[in-house]
Amino acid sequence: MRLILLSGALAAGFIASPALAGDCPGNPDALGTSRTIVVDPAKSPRIGSMSYPQSLPLEPKEVVLTFDDGPLPKYTGPVLETLAHECVKATFFLIGEMAKAYPDWVQREARAGHTIGNHTEHHPRYIDKLPVERGIAEVVDGGRHIEEALAPTGIKMAPFFRFPGFRHTEPLDAYINKQGYVAVGADFPADDWTFIGPETVLKRAMDRLERRGSGILLLHDIHARTATILPKLLRELKARGYKVVQMVPADGAALVAATPAPPAETAAKESAPQHVTTKAALMQTASKEPGTNEAAPKEATTKAALMEAASKTASSRQAALKETPAKDAASKGPDPKQAQADSAPRHRHTASLRHIHRSTRQAAVKISTRSMRDTPD
Repeated sequence: MRLILLSGALAAGFIASPALAGDCPGNPDALGTSRTIVVDPAKSPRIGSMSYPQSLPLEPKEVVLTFDDGPLPKYTGPVLETLAHECVKATFFLIGEMAKAYPDWVQREARAGHTIGNHTEHHPRYIDKLPVERGIAEVVDGGRHIEEALAPTGIKMAPFFRFPGFRHTEPLDAYINKQGYVAVGADFPADDWTFIGPETVLKRAMDRLERRGSGILLLHDIHARTATILPKLLRELKARGYKVVQMVPADGAALVAATPAPPAETAAKESAPQHVTTKAALMQTASKEPGTNEAAPKEATTKAALMEAASKTASSRQAALKETPAKDAASKGPDPKQAQADSAPRHRHTASLRHIHRSTRQAAVKISTRSMRDTPD
């Protein structure tokens, strides 16, 4: 990954810039973005009360919007359109694989003025259970693919990193902080990754914000329910007197000194044959959706109906799993490490889930749109 060289003039961890000026073209009643808040990794390396003791020093009725796991054109498109209509800026935590598959959409987000952060390469479900070197590879590879997607814009990825499922560990926290990242959690979720209706998502978001008074909101730009409720959410924020604040990195930060990835033999162990044969129609299907002209890259055309199979029946999921190399291990008995991962305690922010998706998201295996019940981010 990259070390972040911060401006020596920054004396505090957070610096609020003047409010953004100007009317919103075509929407004089827009919610708008009231101001930006600059986060200095050197002073405030870990934020978000769902994971850490410290969060952003927001004023009452201020909210930071964050979207995880994209881009996915079918839903990222409407989300970007809604944000543009309301002149609202957000932070997008991208999956490296998704950025590699849809670089044009990464560039659209950046050119629209949104902040771009790193959310690992493959969104491993239990990153806290992986060997440290594999966790580091997720950070490094995700950042690399996001930076490559951004390169044509000349815009740099922000030094903001969000752990999948907020499952951070002290060694990984220490690693990303050493690289110059801020570990960014959230203050409250809307549960938009679960099987609940759009109106319930909206109600949970507003109820939790009202209880807190301000904070970082966790959303996902890969779900229909999120794209559906976003216009109502922004209008409700305005009606109740809330203001949107954009989180941005320190001025003058330069990205230097790439950290090498783990040895090739380690990477080889992480890949399974099914990675080549089952990474399927997620990219292909999304690229064919109405209103989407993005064609999936050739390497992504085999990213198969993994999500479709997983969202159907348990038996179909079992049939898919039988085709993996894990069947040999299964015949010899249960894997103690996998059993430990499956029995891992749920974090407090997943208490609203009645069922967690049983098909674990292994590093370097697949892209998931999490249309099923799954981890919160």
